[in-house]
Amino acid sequence: MEWTWNASETKPPAWQEQIGYVGVGLVVAQGGSYSFRAQARLKLDQLAPPDPKKSQEVTVRVLLLPGVLNCEMVHCLAATRDQRIFTKLVIHALLKHLWQAFRPMFLIDLAHQILANAVICYWIWGAGQVQAPKMLRCSLWGLLASEGVSECFTFVWTFVHGYKRLSPGLLYRWVKRAAARAVVGAFALSLAVETAAEFQPVENGSILLSINSLLHWLLILTEIRAFRATGRRILPIMKSVTPIAGMLLIMCSITLAFLHAFWAMDRADINEISMFNIVVLLFTGEQFLSGDDLALMPDRQRITIILLSIGGVFIFLTCTINVFIAVLCECYDQEQERMVCTFLKERARICSGYFLRPKMKATGFSFLSQEIRKLTWWRWILLLVVVVVFYGVTLFLISEADIVTAWFGAVYPSLSVLCVQSIFRDCATTNWKKSYLWLCHEKSIDEETFLAPEQRDDEDHSGRLTQVKKFIRERMKATMQKVQYLQMSVNGVKKEMDCQKELLQRISTQVGCLPPPAEDIPIPIFPKDKNGKHSRLPGPVLFLALDLAVAPPKSPPEWKRWLEKLKYASIPVVSVCFTWWHVWLGIQMCWYPIEFWGRPPCLGWQGIVPRRARIMAERSCDLMIGNLVTVEELVDRIHPEDFFGQLGPALGTCSTAVLKRLAEKHCPQVWAQLPDSVRQELNAKVMEQSVLMFRPVIEDLKQNVTKIFDIKQMAVEALIEDKALLVSMFQDISQKEFTFVLRVAAVMGFILGLVQMGVWRYIHVWWSLPVTGLVIGYFTNWLAITMIFRPVQPHIVCCGYVNCQGVFLKRQQEVSRELATMISTKLIHAERILSYVVKSEGFQQVLDIYQTHMDHAVDQVLGRTSRVLPAFVGRDAVRGIKEEVAQFTLEELPAHSSDIARYMDRTFGLAELVGERLANLPPEQFEGMLRPVFKEDEWMVLLLGGVLGILVGLVQALLLGR
Repeated sequence: MEWTWNASETKPPAWQEQIGYVGVGLVVAQGGSYSFRAQARLKLDQLAPPDPKKSQEVTVRVLLLPGVLNCEMVHCLAATRDQRIFTKLVIHALLKHLWQAFRPMFLIDLAHQILANAVICYWIWGAGQVQAPKMLRCSLWGLLASEGVSECFTFVWTFVHGYKRLSPGLLYRWVKRAAARAVVGAFALSLAVETAAEFQPVENGSILLSINSLLHWLLILTEIRAFRATGRRILPIMKSVTPIAGMLLIMCSITLAFLHAFWAMDRADINEISMFNIVVLLFTGEQFLSGDDLALMPDRQRITIILLSIGGVFIFLTCTINVFIAVLCECYDQEQERMVCTFLKERARICSGYFLRPKMKATGFSFLSQEIRKLTWWRWILLLVVVVVFYGVTLFLISEADIVTAWFGAVYPSLSVLCVQSIFRDCATTNWKKSYLWLCHEKSIDEETFLAPEQRDDEDHSGRLTQVKKFIRERMKATMQKVQYLQMSVNGVKKEMDCQKELLQRISTQVGCLPPPAEDIPIPIFPKDKNGKHSRLPGPVLFLALDLAVAPPKSPPEWKRWLEKLKYASIPVVSVCFTWWHVWLGIQMCWYPIEFWGRPPCLGWQGIVPRRARIMAERSCDLMIGNLVTVEELVDRIHPEDFFGQLGPALGTCSTAVLKRLAEKHCPQVWAQLPDSVRQELNAKVMEQSVLMFRPVIEDLKQNVTKIFDIKQMAVEALIEDKALLVSMFQDISQKEFTFVLRVAAVMGFILGLVQMGVWRYIHVWWSLPVTGLVIGYFTNWLAITMIFRPVQPHIVCCGYVNCQGVFLKRQQEVSRELATMISTKLIHAERILSYVVKSEGFQQVLDIYQTHMDHAVDQVLGRTSRVLPAFVGRDAVRGIKEEVAQFTLEELPAHSSDIARYMDRTFGLAELVGERLANLPPEQFEGMLRPVFKEDEWMVLLLGGVLGILVGLVQALLLGR
């Protein structure tokens, strides 16, 4: 569309063409609408010198930015497959201006990625050789973790906003472009989780570290394509690789063919090493079989291997690689010819994502987008110093004081990066409605020179026919511009008519709602005109009267004002309920469900304690059984005299039953004729010999108790098999702490709810409630966990009236008694020990010890007759009697196991022993029973609180009217 414009006008049209003189090239400048004449004079003086001999004719255009540049248009440019659009000089100018607006955000992202990559390189080179201070390691770890947090958050945020503003096709193509950075961020976050314990890799080899190093270097290589100096060299190479997928398929098929051919000759040696050797042979010609190996093969196999090797080397190194290089060179030449269009399209792809980034634009924060440029340089330096000092304090609290979770060191840099980018995002499109884009270029420039030859129109570029075609094309272009202008005018008229139609409908509705006129109200009679008709009031007077008649009252009703106050008052109430609920939910997630609920391995949940039952059981048993009490110490409390003194009746009954069974089996008639006095004497003699025999048996068991059974393994297996027992134990000892935490959470929820209400009152934007909900959910969960275990050491304040210590550690004496009681009654008791020994492999050693001492006791009873007796009854009979004595004894003892178990529990005194020693533990070791296990998974509970806070905030913002 062509418009005329006079230089004396103060405002430019939507776009303008003006002929002047300027040097060769495209120049882009931005100017305001209120200083247009000064801008016009300045630009023409700069771009069109008065001497026409040293310059050429140029075209000057002025564009209003909001009319031609927006999010949807940039996404369409990034997704288009027709590169002809990038030959238009207007597109050149728009993308140049867009890149200048979003370049600071891109540079911040690039600097963040380079810093994260530098941390990875340091971990690879020197982390294992130099032991850096913990604070420095924490800061480096925070840089890497913050990069992962920023990338993941930015991807999710941009995806949500793209879902609202873009069509499904454009959103899908943006996801394909941004997925690479999201994957890099996810891997960086995974590496940060893996290294969170020591703030650097601990093991010599790390798969995640290797993957992150590779991905970050490739990401930086792809990011620098946005610069002119590197993009013109990198982009043709990157784009030329894409069309050769068919060639890669051919090479992959040939490689698989030779792999299977080699494997068929040695099917017993199919593994990843043989695959590596064969692939190296095909691509480099380096033989993996020596001459000696070939000489040992059968003739037919050796000849086949030689032919396969020669054929593979010939096909790959002579044929396939050369064809691949030829195809690659051809694709590179084609991409080099359309490099300008490709470069502009890549910049459009980069800028398309920044349109959807978050902006800091809220009531009371207008300086972030406008007045921030008025700040002097020393204020920027002061702000930078404050940020660095606060970050240093955070690192100190994480690394030295250990009272803040390490993830604060990652969230703080990522929030700083996101806030700075939000400021630049807001500044990038500020005052667009008052800004105009100036374009100056040669009038005779041919836009199709940016395209490759095969993309241009196939026409003869010489002769009269070319001139006719050129004239027709120019007239068609001018006609299309006029048609577009007329279409815009028609659309404007239609919109105006629709507005008038809506106004008429509203007026008619309001007139219909008026009450009917009363009969006593006189109807006005208007005077007649010259023709005898009644005159009418003018239309505007009637409209004004109707408007005054149906206008609503200026102040809202009283119930609406009360409803508005109730809305604000509901924020603290919701905060209390939400805080109590999500802290309660976080506590329940520690215990339940006992078994995994959902679809393994990731889609579902299992309580932290049941899921880590083995780790918790092993650590707790290592502390209590390995350090506080040992099995040798428990067994040493059993003394033979006390053993028989306490269990005399039970053992006497057992020995009497064994003697009776032996006598009835081998001498039934003699046993039946013996008087009771003789039987009692025999029972007393047997009991006396049993006492003498059991003393060395007990001493041998004491010496070999560690070989017979492992009490620590018994406790661990019991807790793993019965996870409900482990959960109940931890629940019982920590019930008071969790009750206290829930009450504190409710109070903190109310206080933070008041803060949230104030934020919503003075910053009335939709995202304020989700953001404060995130802070409340994350902070209250973190505070709940911290108050249980921190501070470790007691801090007496307020003249000795207040003890600042973790609530779990503050109850160390009481918790020790409760835990010791539960251990002695539910976990380590005599009945479980006896049952475990009978089922363990060491039970055979117990039988061997008992059998040895039983044989020795029988030989002592027989005395000298033990040498003569076998001659009369046989050696097998004597050996059988000894075995029967041991067998009958083991069969009779289980009937008295309850008496033996009660004696062992009473003798061990495990509750008093463990309770006393647990109570005397230093707070650091006592805290180490629970804290290390929960610390590994506490980030899940914190994340749950933050996510639930965002969801509740979104629901609140929706219900409160925004």
